[in-house]
Amino acid sequence: MTDHRVHWRIAAVWVVACAVILLISLPAAAIDWSKLPSKSGRPADAPRGWSHWWAATEYMKENNCDGALSESQYLTNHPEFSSPKYSRKALVLQGQCYELQKKPAKAMAAYITALKQYGRHERVFYLLADLYLREGNPAQAAKLFRATLAMNGKNSDAARGLAASYLALGERERALEATDRAEELGADVAALRRGLAKAEEGKTAAAEP
Repeated sequence: MTDHRVHWRIAAVWVVACAVILLISLPAAAIDWSKLPSKSGRPADAPRGWSHWWAATEYMKENNCDGALSESQYLTNHPEFSSPKYSRKALVLQGQCYELQKKPAKAMAAYITALKQYGRHERVFYLLADLYLREGNPAQAAKLFRATLAMNGKNSDAARGLAASYLALGERERALEATDRAEELGADVAALRRGLAKAEEGKTAAAEP
């Protein structure tokens, strides 16, 4: 191999290495603080630390969970600058960030803290139930989906989640009833119907001699 080819290859490797280092060292997406609404443009119930909530939601728009977590945790760590409503919203946002970061245990902890500290809440019940179902705990998921529906009987997503939980538990009759309810509420239950059909086929096959 001639010297000039060697030099070209070394140069190419150097360029690629520099590009990789640059990409790794780039800071996470920032937000434009100049867009922060003035006091007159904020919600009537905005607490003193509302700017941190605004920043957290802006970071979420940029898929910057580290920034969103940092800003939302200011509200949960400094209740004197927050309110029960915004502290709960901050905990929910933290839970959603942890889910995006593939940290289900931390997400569950955030949702559970929101329920324990700020009381029953339909959306928090649903998010926690859905996470339990995805993490392979349909019994706990069913309990929380029922709690969601107790607060809002028209929540079609909760009804579908409850049906999926029963199906995962092998409770076909209850799954069928919940599926019918979810369908009546307008949910897409095609996957549930297929699951129910397979469960019935398995039951029939098991019963045959």
